[in-house]
Amino acid sequence: MILIIGANGITGQAIIRNLVARGAKVRALDIPAAQDNLRALGAEPMVGDMRNVASVRAAMKGVRVVYHIPPRMQADELQLGKNSIEAAKAEGVRHFVYHSVIFPHIQEIAFHWEKMKVEVEVLHSGRPFTIIEPTNYMQNVGWYWNWIEEKGELIWPYSADQPISWLDVDDLGEAVANVLTQPGHEGATYQLCSTDKPLTRHEMAAIISKVIGREVKAVTMPLDKYMSLPRWQGRKPDEMERLKTMFCHYDQYGFRCGNSKVLSLLLNRPATTYEQFIQKIVGSLKK
Repeated sequence: MILIIGANGITGQAIIRNLVARGAKVRALDIPAAQDNLRALGAEPMVGDMRNVASVRAAMKGVRVVYHIPPRMQADELQLGKNSIEAAKAEGVRHFVYHSVIFPHIQEIAFHWEKMKVEVEVLHSGRPFTIIEPTNYMQNVGWYWNWIEEKGELIWPYSADQPISWLDVDDLGEAVANVLTQPGHEGATYQLCSTDKPLTRHEMAAIISKVIGREVKAVTMPLDKYMSLPRWQGRKPDEMERLKTMFCHYDQYGFRCGNSKVLSLLLNRPATTYEQFIQKIVGSLKK
């Protein structure tokens, strides 16, 4: 049995789909509202709270491998990680896999540094472990795809000249499913990136333009205006502040982390290029 903690987000769903497709037994821990969706994916849904060690331990009973996906931008991420590690040790889990972030050493990005602290706890746990360090998801462009088509603008609140690395979540789901079901990954830390090199937003806009057949321009939206878009409404103020630290860092330095070699090795195939990803979006819209 494989347990996915924090299972109903885009990450967990991609992993579950790949695990179920290869016949793995999957248990999925998340909030009550997620249960029907997790069941539809083919997992055994279970209600639990990462802030409650007893409920996490209950989900881990009879489990061989755990994949811990923390909620985004939470101030207590370190404690949530400790809770899962404590539960895994108590229940004799044989392999603990932590969903971190690529290059967590950057203190200026608030949530990166919290993940670095959890990585240290994983290392010190004494349990066989693997750490997954994904970069930015290509799918982040999906929430405003209509904007791209209608306005011809590829927007983010940092310089369009700064190169950023990208990861296809479908690649991640397949790679992580391999890590969770195949031997020999204990002790490893994997940086997951689909693009061969970081791309500027100008390069990304050119790729989108080529695929959809009309011009798309890279536009830098002021940070406050960007954070006032409907996408971000309802977020807690401290979550918004943590997110802003990432955008400010990207504006100054970009994010030149990772290439596709590690991911391609885990997939045993070439990782998805940005052009292939955009073709996939366009193809899905035509269905």
